[in-house]
Amino acid sequence: MLPNIGDVAPKGVIVALAIWAICSYFVFGPEIAERVLRADRHIEFCQGRIAEVIQKQQARRLQSLRQPQLSGEQQAAITVIDKFGDSELGTAMDGLLRGLGVSIKDITSIAGGQLQEATREYERQVQTIQNATATKLESVAGVCGCMADRFVAATRNDWALFAGSFSAIRTTGISSINASLIAEDRILQCTRRDGLSLEEPMS
Repeated sequence: MLPNIGDVAPKGVIVALAIWAICSYFVFGPEIAERVLRADRHIEFCQGRIAEVIQKQQARRLQSLRQPQLSGEQQAAITVIDKFGDSELGTAMDGLLRGLGVSIKDITSIAGGQLQEATREYERQVQTIQNATATKLESVAGVCGCMADRFVAATRNDWALFAGSFSAIRTTGISSINASLIAEDRILQCTRRDGLSLEEPMS
């Protein structure tokens, strides 16, 4: 039969170990975890990865926009009309048209006006995407802070062992911090909390 631990070790030692274990779990472990996350740039890694995904989303959305431009046929027609307007016959006809309140230049300006309107709409959409991206980037620090808190909470036992053993024991839960920090479940929980949508996996 195995001896009772109280019969082997003095009660003072047992009490001291118990206090050390409690302090490691509730105080030292979380404190060391936070310091490791910041000192070893794991938070910086998280922010960089999320920012990279957000910027890729912006690039994809900008590429999906159709840049306004005249077709080859429209551009050719405008060129022909402009040249005709500069000819003697065109000048004479333009004089007749002006008597009716229009001109040859009005014909080409219709296409130009449509292009300008389409360009303004395109620029508005670009600005909307850029503003949305800027808003998302502003929330990155908060999202990574949330993810770090959840990571530490999920690995509290691991950090308690790490702190209690003076860093001699490093369990698998904290051996790959970057990968664990940006685990999909933590990403979903923290991005939803901050209203941030990531459309592609982080890992």
